[in-house]
Amino acid sequence: MHGTITVIGKDPVRIHSYTAPEDGLDVTTQLIETPSRIIAVDAQFVLAYADEVTAYAKGLGKPIDRLVVSHAHPDHYQGAARFGVPVHALPETTAEIVAMGEGPICPPAPRSRSAT
Repeated sequence: MHGTITVIGKDPVRIHSYTAPEDGLDVTTQLIETPSRIIAVDAQFVLAYADEVTAYAKGLGKPIDRLVVSHAHPDHYQGAARFGVPVHALPETTAEIVAMGEGPICPPAPRSRSAT
């Protein structure tokens, strides 16, 4: 593994923080591990490091349920398609990515209904 992993928390929820090496701009991806699934936050800039994160996550033995893109910088969404899961972002974030000419970052996640 080229990046580094730091794990914090305790059962039932742990956060695995992956940091790419310097040639990957020290970008971080957070993997929130719950009892039944993993939620990824931000997708890496260098595709090889996005692949490294997803391989690590698969090794945890739980499915990656979704990817959350925190904001419209390429180091947060460039590797999104490598995760192979629905991508969630605020509408404003998605619009900024599209406006930069990047197109959709991945097939959009299904919209959920708000509880009322």
